Amino acid sequence: FSVLIYELVGLFRSGVAFKSGDARMTKYQLFISEDKENWKKVYDGMSSGATTNIELSEKIGENARYIKLVGFGNTVNAWNSITEICAYSLEF
Repeated sequence: FSVLIYELVGLFRSGVAFKSGDARMTKYQLFISEDKENWKKVYDGMSSGATTNIELSEKIGENARYIKLVGFGNTVNAWNSITEICAYSLEF
């Protein structure tokens, strides 16, 4: 699963929300790229399991045109059930 982002100056942080995110944690990784060929991992962890709202990543602060999320299932089953992905650009 990947999301195309146009004309980003830089990726300040991203956010992901999951269905039933208040009842289970989801394991996932986030990668960024300028060209969809070379990917850099910027997040590897779990959602909190405490909310269905968007959970913001730590500050990324790098140029990126593409974001890729790789999911590894959740604490209940092998589904990822992503409801929303957001990307926030740097503001200068």
